[in-house]
Amino acid sequence: MNEQAGLEVMKAIGERLKRYRLERGLSLREAASAAGLSPSFVSMVERGVAEIAVSRLIRLADVYGVVVADLMDDVHEPTVEFVPAAQAHNIPHPVDGVEVSYLSSPSWTMQPFLVRLRPGASLESLTHATEEFVHCVRGTPTMVVMGQVKEMRPGDTLVLPAHSEHTYMNGGSEEAVFVGAVRRPEHGAPPPTLRPRRAANKRRASRRAT
Repeated sequence: MNEQAGLEVMKAIGERLKRYRLERGLSLREAASAAGLSPSFVSMVERGVAEIAVSRLIRLADVYGVVVADLMDDVHEPTVEFVPAAQAHNIPHPVDGVEVSYLSSPSWTMQPFLVRLRPGASLESLTHATEEFVHCVRGTPTMVVMGQVKEMRPGDTLVLPAHSEHTYMNGGSEEAVFVGAVRRPEHGAPPPTLRPRRAANKRRASRRAT
C-alpha cells in the first residue's frame, strides 16, 4: 500500500469510527476509557491524522460492537462473495514488516483475515470480544496466547476463546503467513468494557517466548 492510499484508508477508518461512536451515544472520553486509550489519541484517529496499531483498532471496534471489517466496507445482503486478492482490505500498520488484510465485506458471521509477518516482526497484544481461529500457512512463527507459548508450523491451527490476549511473533528466517477468522459480536449485545493491557503481562510473555 503506497503512502497516499494509506492516508485515504486512515481517513475513511477515522470517519467510520466517529460515526459508530456517535451512533452509540458515546463521548470521546467514554469511548477512549472503554478501549484503554486517551481521548486525544482517539480524536486524532477519527480525524485521520494518527496511525493506529491493529491491536488498538480492534479494541475500539469491540467497544462499538463491530468488527474491523465494518470500518473498511459496507454491509450488504449476504450472498456468494468473491474477493480477488487485490481487493482485500489492507489495514495500515505503524510497524514495519506487518501486514493485516480482511478478506471479505463485513456482511458475514465470520470475518476472514490474513496476517503476514516478515522475519523479526511481531503483532502484539491482540484481543477480540468473540471467538476466533488462526491457521499457519507458511513459516515457523510463535503465538503467545494468555502467556502460553505455541510454536507454529504450516498446517497448525489455534482456536481462541473470546478475550484471549495473543501475540504473533516471527523469529524465523522466512515470511510467516496466517489465515483465520473472527466471529462477529452478537447483534444488540452490550459493548464489553476493555482494560488496557498490562506491561507486566507483556514482559512475562516475552520472557517465555525467548
